[in-house]
Amino acid sequence: MPTNLYLNDRRTILAVDTVDGESGAPMQSPLLSPLLGGRAVREDIAEALLRRHGGRWITARGVKQYPPASVASAAVLEDMPS
Repeated sequence: MPTNLYLNDRRTILAVDTVDGESGAPMQSPLLSPLLGGRAVREDIAEALLRRHGGRWITARGVKQYPPASVASAAVLEDMPS
């Protein structure tokens, strides 16, 4: 299922699965910055980013939390294109 990735105001990745039948348009919020130009990504890509940098993944099955990012990965997130 395609997943949209965001960076919140605390520099944490938030992955949100698209809902069946929805367009997959990114959420609009002043507290969320879309990552990767707002393009939805495959599940394996979302999971790889979450495992490396930490964050939360919201799915139809619930919310899965990944360990917090290290200081080094936080610096990478600062440079990630939005």
